[in-house]
Amino acid sequence: MTQRNEATIVAVLGARWSLEIETEELSEFDVELVQNLGTTAEDIVNTAKEAVAILAGSPPKFDREVLSQLPALKVIARYGVGVDKIDVPAAAELGILVTNLPDVFTEEVATHTVALILATMRKIVQSHQLAVSGRWEVAPLKPFFSTEDQVLGLVGLGNIGQAVARKAQGFGFKMLVYDPYLSPNALAQFDIDIVGLDELLLRSDVVALTAPHTDETHHMINADALKRMKPSALLVNTSRGSLVDEAALEEALEKGWIAGAGLDVMENEPVEAGRPILNSDKLTLTPHTAWYTEQAMERMRRQACQEVARVLRGERPKNPVNP
Repeated sequence: MTQRNEATIVAVLGARWSLEIETEELSEFDVELVQNLGTTAEDIVNTAKEAVAILAGSPPKFDREVLSQLPALKVIARYGVGVDKIDVPAAAELGILVTNLPDVFTEEVATHTVALILATMRKIVQSHQLAVSGRWEVAPLKPFFSTEDQVLGLVGLGNIGQAVARKAQGFGFKMLVYDPYLSPNALAQFDIDIVGLDELLLRSDVVALTAPHTDETHHMINADALKRMKPSALLVNTSRGSLVDEAALEEALEKGWIAGAGLDVMENEPVEAGRPILNSDKLTLTPHTAWYTEQAMERMRRQACQEVARVLRGERPKNPVNP
């Protein structure tokens, strides 16, 4: 009697959804999908100890100790862009491929960035609160400024930064960019000036962070940077919370170093209850939703599964993070 081969185990970690799409995309293989939120090292190892592949959401953290306990693992495919919770060099040493989806949320995050820029400039949240309290007046909200007279400074002109610039052009912003790794081709479609970070902070009416988190960008917006900005300037961050020193930002909003901030990301999420920044009327905050649309969610899941499928076929993935 011929024995049936054992199923290939694929672990889905950090995802709360049902797995119909994953099952469909991996249907050519004899796959067993196992699922866990993966919020602790023990959860990850217990769930994925026999897994050949992991589809990973944001919560799970894969350090060297965890990775070394996953002997069958060939690939971690991120549902998304960031790989800051994966020890990528350790994965490479252990022969584990890491993949991400660098373009999957570009348009969504860019649209949300522009939405936050406009919401902070037009004080949409504050206007709503005033209106529902029965006060139909503009005086408490002043000043407002026309977008055509404002300078938008982009920190980072990668895929998302370019999409923000393209969308912002339609509102008439004058634009500056700081990006030491800028591709010469990136500027071809924009009327935009390249400047140093100090000059961007000094000249911009809105500073939008669209750079990835690296050792170089960690807390790049600190107290010194915030003090260089105009008192009338706004800070918008849809990238990674760790680009901003949050204690310094709290002080900047409280003391009026800058006029306001629009944030979709914080260094520690969710934000601890009772933090003074949550009570600031100068803050517009969204709960890390810039990436999300129904279309993007399905696209993300399918593309991550397709990376796993390539590895299971013995092919090279489309978006490897490590060699």
